[in-house]
Amino acid sequence: MQNNTALKVLAFTASSKRPIYLRHCILQLQNQSVSVDHGIYINSPDYQSIEDKHNYSSLIDDIGARNNNQILVAYGPSASHHQNHMAAANLFDINTYDLFLKIDDDDIYRKHYVRDVVADYLKNGWDFSGAISQGHINKDEWRKNDNLRSYISDSKHKEGHFMPPTFAWTKKAMTIINSIDNIVGAEDSVWKDTLLNSKDIKVATREQSNFSYNIHTQNNTINYEEIP
Repeated sequence: MQNNTALKVLAFTASSKRPIYLRHCILQLQNQSVSVDHGIYINSPDYQSIEDKHNYSSLIDDIGARNNNQILVAYGPSASHHQNHMAAANLFDINTYDLFLKIDDDDIYRKHYVRDVVADYLKNGWDFSGAISQGHINKDEWRKNDNLRSYISDSKHKEGHFMPPTFAWTKKAMTIINSIDNIVGAEDSVWKDTLLNSKDIKVATREQSNFSYNIHTQNNTINYEEIP
């Protein structure tokens, strides 16, 4: 298996109409303790041209890449969630990467997030992995001792009880996901179902999280009123 320095890691983010979240997301990835390239697809359902007010490229162009990595940004019309995410990833030549990280624009990824994903992969050799939330933000409250694990899609499986914003996978898994033409509705559960039902895909829950989920007014995938 490859060592740390030989691994190439690509993070990908799709973002629509959330400029502050997007800027914070990019800064978090550039604050990582190891190098990670970052593909970002800014999209809008109201797309007309690159002059749209929902094109935030010039709002983030002062954020320089660190650790000899690259940031590539594109702006275009919104498609499905799946297609938006794949548009972000495919800004790069995905065939040249070893690990792929789905990064949401509205959550917390601590400084050693990427480092520990890589370390876990090198130790455990999975194809698809994730983690739970290490504490979470609930609106304006920081609940540092309350960890979240369960998502709706988790109930279908005995394994893979980890959160979609922490999805990480290998080139083998990325080839499978990238070959999906389209997904109607939420992409996360379909990605998880597809990979967990693939016989040659090894799945694992990572030992370190370094991730905290942010429950805000635009979240609508879970009945958060049930969370104490």
